[in-house]
Amino acid sequence: MRSHSLFRWTPAAISLWIFGVLFGAIGILNIWLARLSSQRALPDSGAGDTSKMTHSLLLGAAENCAIAALCILGWFFMRRHTSLSLLAGALAVGVALFITLRRWLYWQLAG
Repeated sequence: MRSHSLFRWTPAAISLWIFGVLFGAIGILNIWLARLSSQRALPDSGAGDTSKMTHSLLLGAAENCAIAALCILGWFFMRRHTSLSLLAGALAVGVALFITLRRWLYWQLAG
């Protein structure tokens, strides 16, 4: 069995770019929502403390932008097809997946 047959590059590259663009766009959306929350323009932010909602939206924006950057960085490393660059790309994508799973688990436990 050839070593390059274990890894299909084109679907991985397309999915990394799709996730990178998607998480980047959601990060920009979170920044816009945080600005609206700080101005009390969102329905949930007018009644209570806006700083908590704004803080969580800005934290989500930072995490989404980090995930987008890690997906693009994973693509950048993996395109060279050496064992070290594939490992570095897999590590970058693994860190992005860890951030996503940590957020999912937190919101599952928070209810």
